[in-house]
Amino acid sequence: MKTKLRNMQWLVLGFFMVSGYCGLAQESLKSIQKLQDENKVTSYLMNKDRNTPYLVKFDGLSTQRTPKAEASQLIRTVLGLNNTITLGKKSEAGLSPTVGVERFQQYYKGVKVEHGNYTVLSKSDMIQAIGLEHYDFNDNFQITPSLSEEAAMQHAINFVGATEYAWDLYSTLKMNETDPQRLAELDAIIESVYPKGELVIVDDYNTAGVDMKLAYKFNVYAAEPLYRADIYIDAQNGKMLLADMDIKHASEINENIAESKKMSTYAMVMEPATGIGDLRYAGRRNFETTKIPGATPAMD
Repeated sequence: MKTKLRNMQWLVLGFFMVSGYCGLAQESLKSIQKLQDENKVTSYLMNKDRNTPYLVKFDGLSTQRTPKAEASQLIRTVLGLNNTITLGKKSEAGLSPTVGVERFQQYYKGVKVEHGNYTVLSKSDMIQAIGLEHYDFNDNFQITPSLSEEAAMQHAINFVGATEYAWDLYSTLKMNETDPQRLAELDAIIESVYPKGELVIVDDYNTAGVDMKLAYKFNVYAAEPLYRADIYIDAQNGKMLLADMDIKHASEINENIAESKKMSTYAMVMEPATGIGDLRYAGRRNFETTKIPGATPAMD
């Protein structure tokens, strides 16, 4: 069974969470070992399933410490990256007055690599450790799609298989609306929930091991039954590679909705009826109740 490590704990002034799958080639591993030989890298941790590093630590007391301003270049040096891989800065935050975190996103030939992330931890503006989920690519990896965005979206819709989607629901509401402001609001909502394809690279979660594919990513929002997820469709053959759920407990919610509808239906069709029963202290009495039309009361 394929496992995906999404959060890895590591100890630097407490446990710090990072993700941990890498796809490093042998040359990248040699780069880390070379830096370790030069006392620039103190240690690196390996993913036992992949046999690749997911954490690299640096000597905080070394005279060869790297300033956090050079984080992107340090990542490139540690992994021995070529010019097909670029890093985009995602965020920067301070955990304390002296401890900071920077996050970078991986791109291959300009295409975003889903889950390809690098987290740099620094103290007093000097880099202490890098947690990473890095993917390596052959030079012949294809980044030109065979499918159009429209064709890929149809594959995503077929996979979800809903009876009604959020944009259809709001389009129906729009048909019965005349207020210009409300119409504009509905147009904005429809625009926000209608799926738009983003070309990315993602691992095929249907297979064991790392199997990177060019894919269209769609956020599909269904109203009936309730469902919302990022759907990744192989841009070459239309295969569903991953459904990353936004609504984690949709099946439970749909069961509750179905039960509520069932009870509401009963409430709408119930009709008044007179019942007869034995009360503990008052004996047999008539009382007002309701029943489903056509039902025959059970008699003792």
